[in-house]
Amino acid sequence: MIKVLISRHNGIGDIIMSIPFIFGLPSSEYDVTYETVEENFSLINYLIPNLKLKKLTEIPFEDYRVIQNGYDVLINLNRSILHNCMCWQYMDVDGLKSNQQVLYAFIVSLHGLPVPINLSPSAYIHKEKHPTNKILIFTKSTINNRSLSRRITDRLEELCDNKQIFLNPWFDTKSKLAEEINNAKFVISVDTGTLHLAEALSTKWIGLYTNMSGITRVKYYKHGEIIQSSAECSPCNFHGFREMCITKDNKIECTYGFDVSFLINKIKENI
Repeated sequence: MIKVLISRHNGIGDIIMSIPFIFGLPSSEYDVTYETVEENFSLINYLIPNLKLKKLTEIPFEDYRVIQNGYDVLINLNRSILHNCMCWQYMDVDGLKSNQQVLYAFIVSLHGLPVPINLSPSAYIHKEKHPTNKILIFTKSTINNRSLSRRITDRLEELCDNKQIFLNPWFDTKSKLAEEINNAKFVISVDTGTLHLAEALSTKWIGLYTNMSGITRVKYYKHGEIIQSSAECSPCNFHGFREMCITKDNKIECTYGFDVSFLINKIKENI
């Protein structure tokens, strides 16, 4: 039995994208433990109840430190690792740099481990649904140039009644967020963890893409559709934003590049 430690310290979307690689390791041959920060435990327990979890206290930089702790292989998916940054350079082909799952597959293959044929997380997560008529809209991201502009958010807020249509709802835990998305009728989201949760839980979604290329970012997803910002500079595939992104009107151009009337009609179609 080969003991494998998969390490990903944070980010709901990043964890969701790693799910196929967990299931790609046959349990008859591999003993898998997932290392992450403790605040992610409730989410992972909701998605994959029997997965072994290890609290991450420091990001592992060296394989030997992990091997000394009883593991045979470390699959280090933490973006800050120099090794992973080198992998990004190798994968910068035809826009694939923006597909994180391709990067993960590359890292896994470097360790001689099997890469799953199906890279959609929804192929592996099968939660019982208790359908509601809720439409959940998420317009905010921790990365500025992935959030929608205030102008668009304000227009969408006019639709929200907090009975069927909810804008940027807040939940006590990540597992509660996942449960609400699992049972929702429809999700509209910018490129953040909520979009990736909707895919993992086979909930219908629309993804609004600003800086990143939606086509390559969710290349293997099956349950939604992509709308790319109409800004000329989109996609730039730049993580975060640069000074050149800010216009003289103090706008991040790509966050304004969506037809609000079209989005409103999409919402009404799903009511």
